Amino acid sequence: MGLGAVPIGMGLVIGALYSPSLGFYLMGSAIAGAGAGLLFKAGLTVAITTAEPGSVAGVLATFFVLAYLGLGLPPVLLAAATHVISSRAALIIFSAVIIAISIVAAQLQAAALRR
Repeated sequence: MGLGAVPIGMGLVIGALYSPSLGFYLMGSAIAGAGAGLLFKAGLTVAITTAEPGSVAGVLATFFVLAYLGLGLPPVLLAAATHVISSRAALIIFSAVIIAISIVAAQLQAAALRR
């Protein structure tokens, strides 16, 4: 569900740029955020269930370091991009990259489930 919600939400955010509506933007942000939360929970569950019993703490520490980088770096890059290009263009590019990553992740997940 998270892999579907993130690109849908980001698509709504892009749509809100073309038909300015706070409600439309907030709905897209909420859907994308909920999807990201579901993905975080699923990743955490996989990390816990697949870790060796003696290394759960190390696996969780690594998971959270990578998760914080993944959650913190994109907004910093988006903010930096707004100093080079317009805010609108930066948000469109940012959203398109997130959508593309979500599609690739969904394909990888589908392939893993088929195996």
